[in-house]
Amino acid sequence: MISDLYPSFYMSNLLKSETYKNLKNETEFLKLSDTIPQSHYLYITSQLNKASYFLLNNKKEQGVSIINKLIEQFPRYAHLYIKLAHFYQDSKDFESAIKNYEKALELTKNENLHATIYFDLAQIYDIEKNTIKAHENLEKSLKLKNK
Repeated sequence: MISDLYPSFYMSNLLKSETYKNLKNETEFLKLSDTIPQSHYLYITSQLNKASYFLLNNKKEQGVSIINKLIEQFPRYAHLYIKLAHFYQDSKDFESAIKNYEKALELTKNENLHATIYFDLAQIYDIEKNTIKAHENLEKSLKLKNK
């Protein structure tokens, strides 16, 4: 009802899209996700919700494509690179994950975020049996966390 009375109240569309996602109604979920204009502050959230939906439902190419499109639109937004890095890390494409984590490190000065990224990098290097880089990144993470 709210979205009918106030079509530009996009929070309502976002909440309705989540409801449709939970009801497994992909068509309505996607339709509502795309009603939020790029100029609105909820646009990135709606698109990331859509990307996550695809990634979780084995439509990985569609999910990655959405995140890459967001990166083209907002190339300085570090969290987009982190989201992509998490996907690559989960997919065991460690080279791509490292590249995206390093890009996120370049884009932000947030020490808490740096600490988390260094920890994620340490995990990757540990899996790859690169103990030197694993220790380096773990130490960077712990050093920032102890501040």
